[in-house]
Amino acid sequence: MEKAQGTWNGGTGAHTMRWKWLADAVDLVCDWWTLPPGEREHAFSSPWAWQEAVYRYKVMPSLSEELLYLAFPTHFLPIINTAHKKAIRAAFAKPHASSMGDLNRDLFEITVRLQREAAQEIDYYQPPFVAQWRKQADRPPGERRAWLVRPRQGGRDLVTRWRDESFVSLTAPHLGHVPAGASKAEVRAAVDAGYQHLDYAQKVALTDEYHTFLSRMDSDDIIATVADDHLYLGVIGGDPEYDAADSGAPLRRPAGWLTTPPLPVDTLPTPLPAELDQQGTVVDLTGALDELSTLLDAGTEAIDKFEVLHGANSLAFLEQGSPPRGLP
Repeated sequence: MEKAQGTWNGGTGAHTMRWKWLADAVDLVCDWWTLPPGEREHAFSSPWAWQEAVYRYKVMPSLSEELLYLAFPTHFLPIINTAHKKAIRAAFAKPHASSMGDLNRDLFEITVRLQREAAQEIDYYQPPFVAQWRKQADRPPGERRAWLVRPRQGGRDLVTRWRDESFVSLTAPHLGHVPAGASKAEVRAAVDAGYQHLDYAQKVALTDEYHTFLSRMDSDDIIATVADDHLYLGVIGGDPEYDAADSGAPLRRPAGWLTTPPLPVDTLPTPLPAELDQQGTVVDLTGALDELSTLLDAGTEAIDKFEVLHGANSLAFLEQGSPPRGLP
């Protein structure tokens, strides 16, 4: 089904970070059985109560969407790729229709309406529906991008948090809550309002960084960072979000990082060293996408090899975020 229709295709991130998907699933199940029986029963009382319960867990987006469908297939689509869901909503929502602000509720209303209009079951991966949204979701070949995010405040300690807690972040103490997908003009207005103490050039740089993080990055893009002259690689796992309780990393995106040892910058193939020399907190590394993809694939293969050799014990290693010993 995945190759023919794409329904259960969670994206490159879901496949590259299978270890993260498994670790998240184990953590979620273990925590679920610690909840009071009444709370578990309430979660199954309605699809939206179930969604609220599932979304409390910060897990891989593909895992969350799969759990929603498995429990309430009458209300949630059999689609685990959130980028596809957003494109379907954008393509089939009525002009000027008010959104509920909830992706799955909007899709439920849209699907019910389309079923009534078409007098048939709706399969968004089959004609005539697929052609109406697919171009909005899929970048043209070669359009996957890569990004460098520098840990300006926190250095290596922050990078360790990123890897252990599966996210990447920017400090944004005065930005306010700018929504994902905001235009550059909207981001600039927020920067102008919150950073009046900075000069023009500084505000331009901040606008570019925040706009890239909020609106240009996408799920499955490669993410990279450098600490102590070593390169760390991962994959963006979802939309930006705010954690007001974390003053050191309030603006963040889910990210699955390779747990293999980082690579010394002076051993990297060209043009990576030159790309990494670019100035800025958020830098477009797409010029070295092929080289980064090769390194990412090699790291993923190393993790797969470790899992095969060590079986269940590999999960403990992955949860602890410790580098595997004896791997190339």
